[in-house]
Amino acid sequence: MKMRVSALAAAAVLCAAGAAQAAFVVINQGAYSFGNGGEFNAQLTGVSFSPKALSSSGFFETFCLEVPENFQPGATYSASIATFADGGGAGGQDSSGTDPLSELTAYLYEQFITGNLAGYDYADSLGQRKNDAGSLQQAIWYLEDEIALSAVNAKGLAFLAIAANGAGQGLGDVRVVNVYDNSGGKRQSQLVSIPSPGSLVLAGVGLAVAARRRRA
Repeated sequence: MKMRVSALAAAAVLCAAGAAQAAFVVINQGAYSFGNGGEFNAQLTGVSFSPKALSSSGFFETFCLEVPENFQPGATYSASIATFADGGGAGGQDSSGTDPLSELTAYLYEQFITGNLAGYDYADSLGQRKNDAGSLQQAIWYLEDEIALSAVNAKGLAFLAIAANGAGQGLGDVRVVNVYDNSGGKRQSQLVSIPSPGSLVLAGVGLAVAARRRRA
């Protein structure tokens, strides 16, 4: 269940938005990062919105979409906002070489970032928030065709059951932050939730940026 945005729609939104400013992202591991996965703490600059976040610490909590891609924590990278993961990682690519974000992933992340994901130990009162983050990361990787269902643990399966509620609901406010190094190499894709109405504008910007990259 992958969402696609037509090139014509994206172009129309971009024209309405005007020229886009350069965006940058810094991603760090946090107290609840699990192995090579989230929760990560990320900061975006050069954008005209404040991502939804669980805390007021100046960063937003996020998870990665791609298994084989990596970044250096604390480094500053270029970023584009889109409805897909540029390059596609281990699986899920379409004919254009991009990996459209699953609406189930979008629903699951929106539940998480608004503090409404059932069973997630947000307060760490049971000492399980780090483990829950690992389970949620597994569920996201599965939904994005990065790992097999057999690699998802029991808590991750419970999160997948919740994600099924997102079928047919579209992406809502959730988008992908595609991360690039100074040479233009793809380093990772992270999740972000953008308060409406900015999400549609930025989706058009991200599509145009990625299209320019593929033509380069």
